[in-house]
Amino acid sequence: MSEEQQMLTENLIQKLKDAILRGIPHLNMEMKERIKLFKLLRSDNCLCSTLNSNPNSQSKSLKEIFSKTKQPGQDFTKSFTDIINVVFYLILRKFGVNFEPDESDGYDYLYEGVKIEDKNSICLNEISNSFTGNGFNKTSWHILKKFKFDLEKEKITACGIYLVNLSKCKSAWTEGSKKSNYTTLKFKIEDKANIHCLYGDLTSKRKYLNCSLQSINPPSSPQPQDQASS
Repeated sequence: MSEEQQMLTENLIQKLKDAILRGIPHLNMEMKERIKLFKLLRSDNCLCSTLNSNPNSQSKSLKEIFSKTKQPGQDFTKSFTDIINVVFYLILRKFGVNFEPDESDGYDYLYEGVKIEDKNSICLNEISNSFTGNGFNKTSWHILKKFKFDLEKEKITACGIYLVNLSKCKSAWTEGSKKSNYTTLKFKIEDKANIHCLYGDLTSKRKYLNCSLQSINPPSSPQPQDQASS
């Protein structure tokens, strides 16, 4: 099937949106143990004490760990992008949506046979309204995610998740340069009708769209068992 024929039906898009709306409240609960393990591994004294079964050992906080780095935002993103992604797609699976990992050139996942490029962005301070790529050619369908993380509270406080078929948009990835392969994607206001806001929103401001993140509240019900294979 050619890329032009690869289309997500409205039913599949709505199914994805429903899973995200139901699953996002569970995000921080799933992250909790992974953050705990990360802090343990980054706190050498704590790790040694733990191996010696010292019940009084305490790991450093995330704020302590990243305040000592030269670029806290970039270092945090490098450390947690993959972790958040794994948790995000694990939760989707529990709510009946399966994104199959397939890291080929130009896409990262298959959703019901459709190639999907995934982009993840983590913000500690100001919310960026663009997404960063690696300069390679990409499939048309993209799932774009932004997470606002509070180092003090050690949790994700808000996020925005957007699904878009770039072949329907005027916006496109910028070209890489000789100095860097990194490219940028920023949406023009005329593209809003072609972007599915699955969580959060996009607001118009002059020429471009701004990402408006939605707060994450605690879950009102427990997670189901894995439904994707049922």
